[in-house]
Amino acid sequence: MGLRASGYRSARQFAIAAAAALTGAVCLGATAPSMDLPLKPGAVVGGLRPYVVHRGDSTSAIAFWYRVNPVRVLPQKPARRGLYAGERLTVDTRRIDPRFRPDMAGVVVNIPEAEVYLVDPHGRLTHTYPVAVSVGDKQDPLGDTHVVCKVKDPAWVVPASIQAEERKAGEPIKTVVSPGPDDPLGPRYMGFWDGTFGLHGTNEPYSIKHYVSHGCVRFLPHDIKDLYGRVEVGTPVHVVYQPVLLAADAHHVWLSVYPDIYKLDYPFEAAVRYLAERAGVSSRLNWQTVKKAIAQHNGIVVDASWPHERPHPVKTVPVQVPSSRPVTPAPSPSTASSAAEPSAATPSPSPDASGTPEPTAPSLAPSASPRS
Repeated sequence: MGLRASGYRSARQFAIAAAAALTGAVCLGATAPSMDLPLKPGAVVGGLRPYVVHRGDSTSAIAFWYRVNPVRVLPQKPARRGLYAGERLTVDTRRIDPRFRPDMAGVVVNIPEAEVYLVDPHGRLTHTYPVAVSVGDKQDPLGDTHVVCKVKDPAWVVPASIQAEERKAGEPIKTVVSPGPDDPLGPRYMGFWDGTFGLHGTNEPYSIKHYVSHGCVRFLPHDIKDLYGRVEVGTPVHVVYQPVLLAADAHHVWLSVYPDIYKLDYPFEAAVRYLAERAGVSSRLNWQTVKKAIAQHNGIVVDASWPHERPHPVKTVPVQVPSSRPVTPAPSPSTASSAAEPSAATPSPSPDASGTPEPTAPSLAPSASPRS
């Protein structure tokens, strides 16, 4: 049942109700839980990748190349400011791919993680995409909906509010931005909920893995084209809010904690207990590590098991990335903003934009200007 269908008027009401149910489920112990987290214990993918800095590199460009937030670019000497040619870094591309409920086929958007999953009808994960999601005061409705329209090469119809900002700043006033490199909607647009919320591309590649949009979900151009070719109008879209992910094996309990970006008073410890119970590793948790991960909430995967549980080195699945060095994409970022994995070094895209795509058919047109 979706957020609107279930009677909740805001993401906050939904989260409070879910938190209450989750807390009750954890306290019941062996009793059947009354609430089911959508993202189940899964597996760690990615790895710790060495990188040698070249002249002209930046933390932002390296992070973009590896499709991670800049907080994942780890210098050997953290106190040093700036990068220098020849410096050796480690890029942490590890993340947890969860398992899913059987009823979650389609597109799954996890807001705190800034990640989109494509799940087949059998509940199996087939593709993942790093994205940019909405800021805390421009919240997405949470719940289950579907794709209501698909648009190739959408034009951006500049909302009156953006025009007013341009007028106040003394800038040229735009009313429509044609498809192309300056279009904030990118090469593809897929509307969900009432069509004003969209899965679309972006002309600000540095915004990926950040909280910067006005309700839409931004993809890198090639990623949105890939997803566009895999889904149809009517494909389910599940918008979930789960900042805690867990994976376990014989010697490790892996934990990844993201921020409560919507400030919904998310029950982090209860969620960890719930996931650990589902994975059968409750007795193996090192709660000192768990609480530190919750306090840092930077999304980085940590081993939250007791030391005696992890006699072997970390083994992860390497992600595929180009072998050549990063090239800074255009346009470059401007001012600072909040990030999906916060870091003082995190760059930010230009101020956000929103607009309306040109529908492929009148019956599929959004009822109002979509957010971006």
